[in-house]
Amino acid sequence: MLRLLMIIVGTLLSTTVNSAVILQYHHVSNDTPASTSISPEMFAAHMAYVEELGYEVVPLSELVVSLRNGNAIADDVVAITFDDGYADNMAAIKSEIVPRDWPFTIFVPPLLIDQRLHGYMSWDELNELKRLGGELSNHSWEHNHLAAKLPNESDEAWLTRFREDLLKAEARIEEMTGESNRILAYPYGEFSPQMLEVLSEEGFAAVGQQSGAVGELSELGHLPRFPFGGPYGTVEDFHTKVRTLAMPVESVVLKNKGEVLTSHILEYGSAWPQAHLTLQEGSGVDISGINCFASGLGVQAVTSDGEHSFSVLADGALQVGRSRYNCTAGSNQRHRFYWFSVPVVQLSAEGSWVD
Repeated sequence: MLRLLMIIVGTLLSTTVNSAVILQYHHVSNDTPASTSISPEMFAAHMAYVEELGYEVVPLSELVVSLRNGNAIADDVVAITFDDGYADNMAAIKSEIVPRDWPFTIFVPPLLIDQRLHGYMSWDELNELKRLGGELSNHSWEHNHLAAKLPNESDEAWLTRFREDLLKAEARIEEMTGESNRILAYPYGEFSPQMLEVLSEEGFAAVGQQSGAVGELSELGHLPRFPFGGPYGTVEDFHTKVRTLAMPVESVVLKNKGEVLTSHILEYGSAWPQAHLTLQEGSGVDISGINCFASGLGVQAVTSDGEHSFSVLADGALQVGRSRYNCTAGSNQRHRFYWFSVPVVQLSAEGSWVD
């Protein structure tokens, strides 16, 4: 069986539903682009709800260690992350996170910090937040499309360039902060199967922007997070997502007209691939209760492929850029849903990635 996206994880046998949710924020401001922003008032409501639930907020690095070592994840765990190192994060962190003595992670692209660009924190400010309980981790050297090859660039040259970017950013963060967590946040949430091999060789974990909770079967090279910004992050939306459970998916295979695909990155003009998901035996997830949604198309028909597997094929056109299948199912815990996301990317007509 093809290990598409490296999601198959071998012989893990745990059937627990213990799950962690990784929260992702960019701007916390009323004066920044709406698509990547949440208001300070809404951010405060998010943090208050985490406290109300009594969830344990853990450092992302601690969660990664547990996953890497195959340790059970305590239930009701949350990790809080911010991408890019925006200056407006400072007030939100100091007002809502520090007083609660919670850890948090800021993913920074070192070149943009070095350039002292308007709207970004300085190294001194980042180090101040580190002293207040923050972790500083890798968001690539300059926030490029890491999965995109240059014109006429070979796979070998591209992966060498990616490795150099990854290690250069990590070295600069360690130089300026004394910290090296070896956790990457993909810019735009973009990755490829080949990049996962480089990360594994260099001892890195990575987080994306595909949604869902983290569990024992989650792949270290593309851990899911729930992004909040734009239309995502209302009180009701947050209440649902922060309580989700990791759907126990053992494998994902994408097919196009019956042919197995080797990547979720598709050429221009491609149709939605059919996604085949196999659940862990004995997981307790009821296949008949699974709902799947495709980006921009809403709910889609789900076909049972057996007692532990199902498939979904979107009934509309695949748009250029980043799309997802989001699949959910009810659980025996009140108001908590299993959630799993399958990313799909269609390149532009020029073969480039879309911001």
